[in-house]
Amino acid sequence: MFKNLLLFTFCLMLSSSLWAQNDNIESQIFVPPGSTYEATASETIKRQKSASLPPRQSIDVNEVSVSIVHYHYMEPDQFGLLMRAADITSGCFTVSPLEYDVKFIADQFVDVKIKSFRRTIKKTQNPQFDCDQKSQAVTGLVVLNAKDLQKRGIQQIRFENGKTRDVYKVSYQKNSITLTPESMVAFKANGLTGPDKDRLVYFHSVKNLIALHVPMAKNSDDVLPQINTLAARNSLRPVNNGEGVKNDGDNHVYFFLDTRGRFLSQLNEDGYTPLGEIRVSRPFIGQQGLSSMPVPLKVFATRPETTL
Repeated sequence: MFKNLLLFTFCLMLSSSLWAQNDNIESQIFVPPGSTYEATASETIKRQKSASLPPRQSIDVNEVSVSIVHYHYMEPDQFGLLMRAADITSGCFTVSPLEYDVKFIADQFVDVKIKSFRRTIKKTQNPQFDCDQKSQAVTGLVVLNAKDLQKRGIQQIRFENGKTRDVYKVSYQKNSITLTPESMVAFKANGLTGPDKDRLVYFHSVKNLIALHVPMAKNSDDVLPQINTLAARNSLRPVNNGEGVKNDGDNHVYFFLDTRGRFLSQLNEDGYTPLGEIRVSRPFIGQQGLSSMPVPLKVFATRPETTL
C-alpha cells in the first residue's frame, strides 16, 4: 500500500512538472516519458490562433515634423522633441507610436533613429460603427534635459530614418537651449522662431515665465509687434526680444516675464486667462476689388507648459 502511494505521488509530481513547462493552454498535453506521441493538435491550435490575429503592417516613415514641447508632467529643465509622421493614417486601423532609438554618442551627439510604426487592421463586422474614420496622427516623443545636454557637451542632434540624416546644431544660452537645423530633408522643424525663423528655442529655469497665445492667428499674420505692445501695456517684459516659440508646434505662442505674478495668479481652472485683443489686416475682395480688412484676434495667457 505504501509503495503504491509513493508511486502515485511520484507520477503526480512528474505530471505537474511536464504541464508547467509551457503556460499556453494548447501546449498543456501530458506526454509520457519515452513516448513517440506527437502533439499535432497543439500545433494545429497554434496555427489557427496565428491565422485569427489581425494582420499588421510595418510602415516606414519618410518625412517627420519636429517641434519642441513642454508638458505639465515634465521638470522645468526638461523638454520634448515631438516627432510627427507626415504619413497620416485613416480607416479601420489602430496605429502604434513611432518606433525609435536614442543614443548618446561620444558625449557630442544625440542620435535619434526612426524605425517605423505599425498599423493593425481592426477585425469587425460593422466598420461603419466600430471604426473611427478620422485621421490618426503617428507621433513619438523624445524627452531631454537641457542642463544635462549642456553638461555632456552635446553639440548636435542627428535624426535618421534609415535613408536620410538631418542634423540640428545645439547651442546654449543662460536660460534657454536652441536647436538650429543644418538640413531638413526628412526631419522638418515646425515652429521655427528667431529673427530669421531658422531655429527652435526652449526657455528653462526662468521664474514667472508666461506664455501668450493667439490661437486664431494664421501663419501669414504678423502679430509680434502688436503682441509686444499688448504685453508692455500689461507690464509684461519680453524674453529673447519677444520672439515666440511655438511650444505646441502649431499656434503662435510668445513668452514674457510676468514679474509681478499678476496674470499667473489669475489663471482659471483650465489654465488660462484672457489678456486682451489685437487686430491684424487680412486681404479682402469686395466691390472695389482687393483691399484689406481688420480682423480681431483674442490673446490668452497661460503657463509655459499649457497648450490651448
